[in-house]
Amino acid sequence: MIAALLVTAVLPIALAQEPQPAAQSAGVPATMAAAPDTGGGEAVRVYVDCTRCDFDFLRTEVTFVNYVRDRQVADVVVFVTSMSTGGGGRIFTVAFLGHGAFAGRTDTLTYTVNPTNTPVENRAIFVRTVSQGLMGYAAHSTLAPHLSIRYLPPASNAPARQGRDPWDYWVYQVSVNGNLSGQSATADNNLSGNLSANRTTEQWKIGLSAYASYNRSRYDTDSVTTFVSTRESYGGNALVVRSLGGHWSAGASLNVQRSSYSNFALRLRAAPALEYDVFPYARAQRRSLTLRYTAGLEYARYIEKTLYGVTYEGRPVHSLAVSYSVRQPWGSINVSASHSQYLHDLSKLSDGVSAGLNLRVLQGVSFNVNGSYTRVRDQLYLPAAGATADAIIARQSALATDYRYYAGVGFS
Repeated sequence: MIAALLVTAVLPIALAQEPQPAAQSAGVPATMAAAPDTGGGEAVRVYVDCTRCDFDFLRTEVTFVNYVRDRQVADVVVFVTSMSTGGGGRIFTVAFLGHGAFAGRTDTLTYTVNPTNTPVENRAIFVRTVSQGLMGYAAHSTLAPHLSIRYLPPASNAPARQGRDPWDYWVYQVSVNGNLSGQSATADNNLSGNLSANRTTEQWKIGLSAYASYNRSRYDTDSVTTFVSTRESYGGNALVVRSLGGHWSAGASLNVQRSSYSNFALRLRAAPALEYDVFPYARAQRRSLTLRYTAGLEYARYIEKTLYGVTYEGRPVHSLAVSYSVRQPWGSINVSASHSQYLHDLSKLSDGVSAGLNLRVLQGVSFNVNGSYTRVRDQLYLPAAGATADAIIARQSALATDYRYYAGVGFS
């Protein structure tokens, strides 16, 4: 299987030794920068690698270093990664990787932003964290005598009281979207909505969601003929996961779907799952290798009779997925493979692979390539009557296929 081949190819790379970060730097009081550096090469040279940060604001606020555009000539690489938190925010890890005279030195700071923060608040926290981390390097430069540190005491010396969370770790989100466009001969209307409730603690992760989507398009092909295309999709998902330690987790998922495109009047899939993370959670932002196995039952009731002459059926199904990702200052790699199979007929299966590479090849130049390929042998839902020419053009109905693919390449 493709998934097994991927494990064989990726596992030796993933298990290779990675430089271990030094102990996390102790919290440093907020810094007060000296006047902007006018000494040219006197200041520490810094390269910032961050896709979600306001670099222009950082450059105007932190002026005791020189910023460079090539990490090869930097004294310090500031490497920023992030991942979502259970409460809807994000936790950022800022790694300071020493080069040249600072080779071998690595410091790490972390901070969390809440989903209710404004962009101004988020960038202020980012600048403060970077300033704290860079101060230890700037203190060894010739600009050290020009630096000072300012401490802003808390409003009260009394420890903050941890009040009871009235939401009990639950986070709710509701969104409704609608749009319309057209001209005299055509019109397109779309309405969609999403509802979710999530609860994440150290031991449990619970996710509940529901969605609905309706699309209607009208085309006047001539003065007397009008073609109308509609697509509807409704569904919901439930996920419960229990942590079994630093690497293992177990859970179960339930998926419900109605889709006019895929001929589902109702599709219900329930499957327990087991997942293993080769690397511990603490290193997930920089490197991860995950293996997930699920096995369960699928029930389907169809809008039209299928190619196999049924209007409803229940089938056992299982799947295996492997994913590997790494992000370093030189770029990032993401590789995944999946295998899904109906157990009543082992020939009804789907195998897919996808990969993406973003590589910094020259100063200020990055190369990226990504693609995916899926071998399709499990379209049990296709209607026996097939699709009309109008439905094919309007993409109202899924079509029989042996494969799906995507590829993209570019420079930036």
